[in-house]
Amino acid sequence: MIDIDTVAQYICWYIAIQVGCRCMNPVSLKKVYLPGINEQFKLDRISNNFGPAIKSDEVKAVLGGFFKIYDRMHPYAERMKIAFGVDMALKSPAVMQRERWYQKHGADQEIMQRRMFVVMCVGIYFMLRKGEHICKKDGAPAGLTREKIVFLGEDGEMIAYNNIGRAGFEARKVCIPTSFSKTDHSGFGRRPWHMRQDDPRKADVCIVQILEKWIATTRDIYGATEELELYELPGLPAVSIKDLHEIMTSTVLETTNGRKIPRKATSHSLRYGGATMLAQAGFPQYLIAHYGGWTADSEALKRYVVPSEESIKKVSEYMTSMALENPSRHYIEDAMAVWSERQKKSSKGGKTKR
Repeated sequence: MIDIDTVAQYICWYIAIQVGCRCMNPVSLKKVYLPGINEQFKLDRISNNFGPAIKSDEVKAVLGGFFKIYDRMHPYAERMKIAFGVDMALKSPAVMQRERWYQKHGADQEIMQRRMFVVMCVGIYFMLRKGEHICKKDGAPAGLTREKIVFLGEDGEMIAYNNIGRAGFEARKVCIPTSFSKTDHSGFGRRPWHMRQDDPRKADVCIVQILEKWIATTRDIYGATEELELYELPGLPAVSIKDLHEIMTSTVLETTNGRKIPRKATSHSLRYGGATMLAQAGFPQYLIAHYGGWTADSEALKRYVVPSEESIKKVSEYMTSMALENPSRHYIEDAMAVWSERQKKSSKGGKTKR
């Protein structure tokens, strides 16, 4: 077995490559990747000194040094992205129409604009990273093929690809499984589900219906088979990240009446947007972490938990109402009971504390 010092040296080289060459945030290495590698060794029952090595002073010192360098080169303010929610995605079709996006594609202009809207909604509802649904950093396919998306009918049975969107096969639930989750080191990933909303007013923003219509339309009109990527349209260009960012930025500018803000709208803003929407609705952090695959102590997730106007209103209403009901009395009485019990025990022991 390789000794701890040697393993620690290898780990330090790994950290240097990931942060120095790939510009990875060292916090992710410390809290996710290194513990994940160690967990995988345990699952595979591989005996080594990796666990003790990542806790060594040498590894801690190297990580500490990279924390300072990373924060200096990537100021926190510059790393923040704007939260782009579904309400923003709803405004994007009008923006694309006004700016004549994809006009050169003639009859395919509408489907390409629709595709961008679908990309936004999928990213928001399932809180996906770019590499999980659009493309990898090197431009390679994300691997989210249509056959991986699970639609369930009223009977709980899976709907076959060729029947999605057809009469008599209405989907009740949909899931986009992802193979990676920071909370899961087993490789199972996360399985977030969404349910169909029957309210007619919500039809345009119901992700079950959005995906159902997208797959049915592109399958029947464009011949998209289940082996293709979710956003792939046979005979047409792939989704452009540059286009996506520009469309999102234009949508934000319309919301601010043309006034620029110090945060960028990128594909990661969709993930931010989904988490922020759940946080502002008052959902607990563990549920948001489940959908987005964050760790329980994620610093990024904590930044999304910003109370909405409605949440603030409820807090104020609750605190003022409780002020009139004397709620502190319970805690005072409880403390007195505990103190009294301690006094009794102390007296039985022959000692009386004052």
